[in-house]
Amino acid sequence: MNDDEDNYPEWVVSYQFGDARYGFTIAAKDSVEAWRRLRAIGTTGTVDGQLYMTVPAVAGAGLFVRAMAFLFNLFGKKSA
Repeated sequence: MNDDEDNYPEWVVSYQFGDARYGFTIAAKDSVEAWRRLRAIGTTGTVDGQLYMTVPAVAGAGLFVRAMAFLFNLFGKKSA
C-alpha cells in the first residue's frame, strides 16, 4: 500500500455464501480497480487468522498498542 491508497474511496462489494449475502469494502481508485482487486482476492487471497480486536489509532499510543498486541498474542485465545 502506498500513500496515495490512503486517500482512495471505498467500494462496497458483496458475495453470496449459502443462503446469505455478505459484504465488505475495498479501497480502490475507481470501480475498474475495485473489480481487479476483488478478482485478486479470489485467486491470491488467504485467510490469515481471526480478528480478535481493533484498536483505534491515537497519537502517542504506539507503545501501548504494541504492548497490548504482545500480551494478547502471549496469553490470548489459541486457535487449532
